[in-house]
Amino acid sequence: MIVQLTGYAPSDIISTTDPAPEGDKMLGYFRPGAALSAQSKRQYRIIYCSLCHSLRNTYGRRAALLLQNDPLFFALQSGFMPPVDEEKVIKKRCVMQPKRVEVLVSSPEVFEPLADLSLITVLFARWDKELDERRGVKSRLFDTLFRGVFAKLGAKLRQRGIPLDGLKRECMKNLELERKEASNPLERLEGFVRFASKLIAEFFTSAGKVERSLEIAREMLRVMYLIDALEDYHSDRRHGDFNVLFGHEGPNLAEYVEDSVYSSLEAIPLSGKFGTDRCLTEIIDSTFSFVVGKLALAREKYNKGVKDA
Repeated sequence: MIVQLTGYAPSDIISTTDPAPEGDKMLGYFRPGAALSAQSKRQYRIIYCSLCHSLRNTYGRRAALLLQNDPLFFALQSGFMPPVDEEKVIKKRCVMQPKRVEVLVSSPEVFEPLADLSLITVLFARWDKELDERRGVKSRLFDTLFRGVFAKLGAKLRQRGIPLDGLKRECMKNLELERKEASNPLERLEGFVRFASKLIAEFFTSAGKVERSLEIAREMLRVMYLIDALEDYHSDRRHGDFNVLFGHEGPNLAEYVEDSVYSSLEAIPLSGKFGTDRCLTEIIDSTFSFVVGKLALAREKYNKGVKDA
């Protein structure tokens, strides 16, 4: 699947529904856009709501506020998420709103790891922010509000032999490597991308495709980091925050990011038996369109900052 910029404009992007933590805009790039058929939209809503219920059941109601679309895309692309089994679809009360929604039952082997991954991606984004030493009132309120959620995550990770404090040290070590000089931004990202993608792939060994899981996680992380870096380039300059693009300025910086993002998207096409599922293919295509639209917005914001400088 070759993703082209032509035909995708910022207007293709629907308003986001991920309640991402304050300041953590790096999350939520991989979600379907508005152009979905009613059937595909229903199927995606079923797995989205199922993940929301899994977060609530495993970590408490507040954890549902941290639901991320990115793990769902990873699960669909890697083959970890099976097609929706209509016999397992039931209606339950929505976790957040006074309505009933469709969810999958008897699928903890799928949605519990995705719930864990949703919280881990939030932690990665928070730890990245810690390195910039920008912890205001909102950050402290976030820590207070979700302390119990992450305490439960820490206990669950310890059962897997992954102490949370050790995970943080390893994550911070790799994030700090980004600050070192490198020949290009992707080289700067390599340490963290390798660390995070390996951890993500270990959570989904039952998919039976470890190498593919590694590749998908790696390319997704590159896309998220690069688009976020381009979008925040000028604000990071103003606030004195780190940005992986610093030190690599030039007339072709935006083109470099664009080419790198397209290269990563082309590396993770849908394949195998799921490639014949019309709804799944439509969801993936729509997600790629959303990512391309976010890239276009990031480039527009970057170019405006260059003109205003």
